Amino acid sequence: PKELVLDSFICWLFNFFNTDNKNDKKTAIELISKFYCFKNCDFKLLDIKSVDIKKQHEKSKIDVFIEITLQNNKKIYYIFENKVDTSHHSDQMNRHLESGKGLDGEKRYFYLKIGYIFPIDKEIPEEFTIVDLKDFIDLIQRSNFKYDTFEMYLEFLKKRRDEIENILKLTFKEKLNEEDIKKIFNSDVAMYEIINKIKEGMVNKNIEIGMGSSSGRPWVSLNLFSKDVYFDENKEWSGIFWRMDWRVNADDKKIDKDKGSPYLCLRQYKTWENES
Repeated sequence: PKELVLDSFICWLFNFFNTDNKNDKKTAIELISKFYCFKNCDFKLLDIKSVDIKKQHEKSKIDVFIEITLQNNKKIYYIFENKVDTSHHSDQMNRHLESGKGLDGEKRYFYLKIGYIFPIDKEIPEEFTIVDLKDFIDLIQRSNFKYDTFEMYLEFLKKRRDEIENILKLTFKEKLNEEDIKKIFNSDVAMYEIINKIKEGMVNKNIEIGMGSSSGRPWVSLNLFSKDVYFDENKEWSGIFWRMDWRVNADDKKIDKDKGSPYLCLRQYKTWENES
């Protein structure tokens, strides 16, 4: 799944306001109004005059930017940062807030993610409203759009929701077969939950959990010690951490790229100054 597809889907839904089909226009007004009131106020239909939609808005890189003009000429702006599986990065959220400062009107900031919500996803400015996968499904599934594209994407979202719920149930299952283990170690969600369980049992709760991928496979780490080391003006990282991963030997890769085994290991990364 691509973020650009999610962006396009949202734009497509909201753009039904600009159609001649009365039912679709009414449904779009209801959806736009649901987002306006989502976790902010009691539901009410907005008296909308016009809706202008932009995807990947100009230099600000806002995923979806929606300018709503009410019948009284009041402006409301929806600013979306959309994610599928990744989390926010590179100070995206603050840049969006900065972009919104020059807008004369009411602003609604949304952080919409159709994947698992990790703790880092919640570390966002208070101006943003988090819309998770379940929220998004609930917001759109009661819409009265009668299109195959709508039904297919809604079904895709529900399947993602079920997959996340199933992997969470599987993660702490008492008995696992080989196929279960592969599913867990192909899921950053499952490995995060396992590492977080280890963290909960430790005395020091302030240690960080790191996440990433290697050769297309996810890994999760529990950073016991972390330090930035400077050589001249170059910053390097040194640390000790537990890492959960899936190991595939080089010889096995030639035969079967899915071959290998899960592991949890203690690692130390140390940067040495190259004096040569």
